[in-house]
Amino acid sequence: MSLKLQKQTNTIVGVYLNQDLRIELLNKCLYGLSMQETPVDVVFLHEGFAEDELETIQEAINKPVISIFIDDPEKEGEKIPQQLEGKKLNYSMEKIEINSFADIFNKTFQLSLEGKYDFFSIAEAEDEVSLKWYQTAEKYAEENEKVGVFLPLVKNLIAESFTSYINEFCWADNMAETAGYYDYMLLSRFNCIHPLGALYRVSALLEESDNIEEREGLLFPMKSSLRITNYYEFFLRMVYNDIQVINIPRVGYMLRHTTTDSFNHKSSKIPSNLGVMKPENGGMSQAEIQHWTQAALDDYIFSDNDLSRVELAD
Repeated sequence: MSLKLQKQTNTIVGVYLNQDLRIELLNKCLYGLSMQETPVDVVFLHEGFAEDELETIQEAINKPVISIFIDDPEKEGEKIPQQLEGKKLNYSMEKIEINSFADIFNKTFQLSLEGKYDFFSIAEAEDEVSLKWYQTAEKYAEENEKVGVFLPLVKNLIAESFTSYINEFCWADNMAETAGYYDYMLLSRFNCIHPLGALYRVSALLEESDNIEEREGLLFPMKSSLRITNYYEFFLRMVYNDIQVINIPRVGYMLRHTTTDSFNHKSSKIPSNLGVMKPENGGMSQAEIQHWTQAALDDYIFSDNDLSRVELAD
């Protein structure tokens, strides 16, 4: 299924549907998107599903439902399940070729240009977006016209247990030149930004279009030639070219790691134990990880085509 999205809002959200997605988690993602205080349009990006799988996914999208537990009015101290149904989403689904997270990011950006959206954002199917996040982010965008990227505080969950917040590093003492803003010096020392849930101002990226790859009439802001550090290089390039990147001190996104023994390179969720995973499970050696981290630090001033010279040393 690939239908042209009919624009109804200022923001388009690209949601990556992975091959092994779980419907109960997808429902949580869908409910959060459908119940946004400021509505968003959604495009679901995937590589193809069997007909019955696609049918199940579309049923969930057309009727987002989550279960909560409430106090049992008849039995004190006990809980009973209750279903909550979300609102109708304005959405489309697109089957595309996906080799890395950069393909998802670039496609959503291209659709934001095609649909003349002011903003775009990226989510993954097992995650959750806070119900007021896009309202909050768009309000900040109205009040901060020179800022190009608005990052949420992200709750990081591993095996359903909270482990840490992400995107908060710019608030630490003596880290950023201006508290709440990510600058080049901070990012060159620490890879401490996650791209999911962020609100990206389309016009800000276009201002630096000379630093965005163009192929066959399409713009590709994130470099697909980089493995695992594609979004790190993207943020380095943005701040180097004076695109302001800030954190909004509000929890806006819940990032969920559903597996700890494998890594899908099409996801932006790089596990902390990547260096000890088996290569057949998506693992990489420490030398590979260091190589791609250094490539991001060295090559943010080059175009994607120039990166064809980057090869992994033996």
